[in-house]
Amino acid sequence: MTHPEAGASYAWRKIFYSDGEPWLDEAMPWFLSREEARAYYESYVQQGRVERGSNVVKDRYDATIDTNCWIMRRTTADAFPWPIEFTPELIRRRFTEDMILTRQMHAAGVSVICTELSTVNYMLPVPHDVNPERRMNRSSLIELHTTSSGDSILSI
Repeated sequence: MTHPEAGASYAWRKIFYSDGEPWLDEAMPWFLSREEARAYYESYVQQGRVERGSNVVKDRYDATIDTNCWIMRRTTADAFPWPIEFTPELIRRRFTEDMILTRQMHAAGVSVICTELSTVNYMLPVPHDVNPERRMNRSSLIELHTTSSGDSILSI
């Protein structure tokens, strides 16, 4: 980062399906309900965070920045540990770890710079349910692995 006062910076992202096709559905890919996915998409259009016919998502510091779009200084990362505990209220309100992290940093007044470049390629691990032609069996993609140290890792 070239701005010494910035605690972090972030880029916009281009979303693709795992087969390389760009995400162009007019529904956000993280919701199982078609109605909810479309409503969120429309809110993103209204906020200028997506444009119809584009696979670019323009995250904003006053909203949510996807985790893989961040570049943080070590001091910022140390000051804002990754959220891992969620209350029933946060779960009910669909607060995600990246939403909580962004809000904590914003509330604390961390200086953040957006590159305004879509340099992050975000791959959806499975085609989303809102488009029936792209539907896949999600359960076939979940695997349990055991490391050499005996730890279990769930891959989705």
